[in-house]
Parts: sequence; structure tokens; C-alpha cells
Amino acid sequence: DNGLVRGVKCDHREEDRIRLLTDSLLKTFKPQVFPAAYTLSFVPVIKAEDTGIFLKVIRLSVHPPKPHAEPLLYETDQGEVYLRRDGSIQGPLSGSAIQE
Repeated sequence: DNGLVRGVKCDHREEDRIRLLTDSLLKTFKPQVFPAAYTLSFVPVIKAEDTGIFLKVIRLSVHPPKPHAEPLLYETDQGEVYLRRDGSIQGPLSGSAIQE
């Protein structure tokens, strides 16, 4: 990772499409990720030269769940299982890793 952040061409119409797609995708996780559990933002890229092209960085932040006694597992619509850890995720997990 060289620390370079690149924006994507994104007008209001594209933002709306991305919001709907993100909501639809996150609802397929088990347990479901509700809109209150994440923040989707579009950060404008500021450049020295004015090219007339508006670039934005799409930032998706998923808020940590309330503490549970048991680890929290998430399953995607593809059947992949992930374990949420403090500040990271682990997965996709194998059956033996899930049993541990």
C-alpha cells in the first residue's frame, strides 16, 4: 500500500445508485446489517487544477456491534462466513475454524 487514494467519477445519480446497491448488498448478510449500522459517504477529491471532472472517494464505515459474550459471525449471500474482531474481520472461515 503506497497510501495513494484515487477518486471515482461520481455524480448525484451515481451516488444514489451506489447507496441502493450498498443497502441491498448489506441486507444479504446474516445477521443482516441494517442502515443504522453503517455510514456511506462520498468525499470530494480536491485537486490543484480544475479539470471539470468531479471525483469522489467512496467511504463505507461499518459501526461495531454492541459487545457480545460470543464472537459475532456474518454470512454473505455466497455462503462465506466471517468473524468480526476489534477493528478487523477474519475470513472467509473454514468449517473447522468456525467450530473453534
